[in-house]
Amino acid sequence: MRSSLPLERWSWRVLLFFAATAAFSIVWQHSIWVAVLLWLLAWAAGRVKPLWPTGPFALATGILFVSFLAGALFGVDPSHSFKTVHKTLTFFLFFLVGAMALEPLRTRKLLLCFVYGAAFCGIWGIYQHLFMGRERVASFGGHIMVFGGTLMTALLVQAFHIFRSPRYPWHWAAAGIMGLALLFNETRGAWLGLGVGLLGLLWAFRRRWLLPALAAAMVAYFLLPSHYQLQVRSIWDPTIRWTNMERLLMWKAGWKMSQDHPLFGIGHDNVLQTYPAYRLPGTREATVSHLHNNFVQVLAQNGWVGLLAYLGWIGTYFAAALRRRRWPKEVQDWNLVLTCVFLAGLIWGLTEWTFSHQFMNIQFFLLGLQANLWRQGKPS
Repeated sequence: MRSSLPLERWSWRVLLFFAATAAFSIVWQHSIWVAVLLWLLAWAAGRVKPLWPTGPFALATGILFVSFLAGALFGVDPSHSFKTVHKTLTFFLFFLVGAMALEPLRTRKLLLCFVYGAAFCGIWGIYQHLFMGRERVASFGGHIMVFGGTLMTALLVQAFHIFRSPRYPWHWAAAGIMGLALLFNETRGAWLGLGVGLLGLLWAFRRRWLLPALAAAMVAYFLLPSHYQLQVRSIWDPTIRWTNMERLLMWKAGWKMSQDHPLFGIGHDNVLQTYPAYRLPGTREATVSHLHNNFVQVLAQNGWVGLLAYLGWIGTYFAAALRRRRWPKEVQDWNLVLTCVFLAGLIWGLTEWTFSHQFMNIQFFLLGLQANLWRQGKPS
């Protein structure tokens, strides 16, 4: 969206509002469609030409979307799949919106609005825990897992703000609020993703902080109440919580689904009705809506075709993100930050089906912003 557009000012304001309220709920995220409408009006008036994302990652993203459609079409219940597969289309539309031409300064402003919007939701989460007696907190939309992933993403962006301006107190305050809210959220996969993402950021920007950060994390663990220490240990010890063993059995059931439907899988959103036939002895839940692992879910849902498309999408992403380019430092820095965010999302996806609607809207919008950054660099 360019400064010469007659509707540009309003489009930009709507995007800022979207970023600031993206963590609230899916309802607030719908504000982005106002910006899309304004942009389409400007396009129809001949004031702007679309700058579609190009290159291998854009192609891989399109192939991933087609693999979801193929799974829905050839799965066990296409009529049911197509009731919800439109959500996947929404992800890719958010990607296209994020990939439109924005200057790096505007990318930074959008991310700053996103972070402080998430911090505001963090205040609400802390209030829920301390004054409403809720053990696991959520944002205003009420989805615990999505809130955990959103806080994970915002904390990684905020860590970079702290690296750049360590003496700015509001950056530390926002990070503390979101960190406490994420603790009360108790999404262990998001904790793990945050840890890996922070290690990536420290390696990229502050290597001398690595050892002090690891030491601080160990000390913080021993200062936690015993309940949270147990939650942390349960990340690597599957015997601590029954849900850990349950997820291992879910993954085995997903593998069995893929053996019976190897090519295109059972189809989008068909796990709920298919799982009882593959449920293994020892599981407590009669059925589940997803398999708590992106790779297993894609394999069961979209078959080997879908899994290869997913793996190709990930590989193409890292090939593009880590390719050496002659970039301005601002562009290079934000590319590294968003790469760590993507890595954290992958780690979280080892224990969760992260293609939940609200979180992936944010994830694909950020991928669009990053694709726009790639457009601004030249391979060295």
